[in-house]
Parts: sequence; structure tokens; C-alpha cells
Amino acid sequence: MRPTSAAETTRLAAAAAAEGLDAVIAAGGDGTAAAVARGLAGTATALGILPLGTANDLARVLGLRRAPARAAARLADARTRSMDLVAMNGTTFCTVGGLGIVSDSALAAARLKSGTGRLARVARALGGGIYRATALGELATRRPLRTRVEIEVTSPDGSVGRLAVDSPGLFVANQRMCGGGLSLPRVGPDDDGVFELLVIQRVSRARLVDAFTRLTLKLPIPDAVLRVIPGVAARIHCEREETFLGDGDALGTGCSFALRALPRTLRVLA
Repeated sequence: MRPTSAAETTRLAAAAAAEGLDAVIAAGGDGTAAAVARGLAGTATALGILPLGTANDLARVLGLRRAPARAAARLADARTRSMDLVAMNGTTFCTVGGLGIVSDSALAAARLKSGTGRLARVARALGGGIYRATALGELATRRPLRTRVEIEVTSPDGSVGRLAVDSPGLFVANQRMCGGGLSLPRVGPDDDGVFELLVIQRVSRARLVDAFTRLTLKLPIPDAVLRVIPGVAARIHCEREETFLGDGDALGTGCSFALRALPRTLRVLA
């Protein structure tokens, strides 16, 4: 099948689950996998991935090789396991979401890849590297760099914490991989019923560039730059309107975002 929109992809996946199919294979990237996952969530039908996208972060975590033939061979022998999803204002995502500079840099990469001409060809040739390039571009040019963010987080033990910070942005991580192979620090597995908020703190551009370099080199990032908070639910309010990114796609624009972990609600082939 070749659906023409994310909504149609979700509808077809839900129909396949209703028919009792064992699995639906998503041939594409993280956005395609997320659209299929929305149709399969809460059912016994498993999601399999043939990784044909740019980042393929969910496929990486599931141990699926980028080469389609190898991924297909792995799927043929794969076992089924359960993983969490995260809901943002009711829309689910599988891997990593974000606001601020996290969202803007990924959406800039998507715009470059979808264009025409030489620049678009270069962007597509970079593969996952395009996310690193646009992230550095946003770090250098974003104006204003920060916005006021108020966060209320329900922790796994049920306690509620609150913080307010002038932040360049934040990640919402259901698993550690993002941006075509970057590994976020101190993020748990995707089946623990918990997501992690990684809140970028109020630091200079120079320290942000240093932290991003550390991220690409898999070096520790100081807590003074990146604060990691586990949660099962959260409410985020931004001083100005922001676009929330999930699995590489824009999931909604506004000032207020409600997050909720959905434990082990999706079956996957891994």
C-alpha cells in the first residue's frame, strides 16, 4: 500500500489490526513508523520497520540495519516485544519529541530535504548528518535564543515537581536515539513506563555548542547545561507559541502541551 498522508497511514494500520493481522511493516522513516504505530497502539498487531528514512532512530533501537535486505531478513526472524508510547495533547510518538531549538532544527532539516535544487540534494546526501548541520545553525543564529518555560512533572513515584526556566529548548525522550544516531544521555529503555524530560538550561551559546559537540562525541554533558527529569506525565507552558516535534514531524503548535506515558502499549518486531 502507498498511503498519501499520515492520517491515511494510521487509518490503514488500524484497519489491518481490526482484521487480526499479526504485523504491519512500515517502509519509511520515523514519521512513517509513528503514523503506523498510532493505528496499532493497544492492539495485538505488531509494528515492523523497513528503514528507508533519513534518521531511522526507532529502527536503530530495535536493532534493524539500514540496508533494506538485511532489515527484511531480521524482520523474518524477529520476536515481538512491547514498548511505550508518549502522548502529546493526545497524539502519540515513539522516539523523541521536543520544543524550541530541538524542534526548530529538526524541522529546518525536513524543509531542506523536501526542497528542490542543489541545496536539497546536498541535504539528502548528508543523511542523518543534516540534523547536526541544522542544529549547529540554530545554535548560532536563533533569536531570541531562549523562551520562558514552566513545567509541571509527575514523577514515577507520584510526586509532582515544578520548575520555571529561560530555556533554548527541551527534549522529551521515550528512547535514547535521535537525530539520525545521536544518543541522549541518562535516558532509560522504551519499555519502563517513563519518559525523560531533558531541559536545556540557561547557558551561553558557546556552552551550548560545546554541549552539542559532547553529544555527538558521546561525552558526558554537565547537569548545569542539560537537566534530566524522569516523568510519567507533564504539563509544559511556553511564554510564546512553539511547535512540538515528535518522530521528526510537527505534531502541534501552541503554548501549552500535556504529556503522558503510555506503558507498553505498542507491539514491535525486534
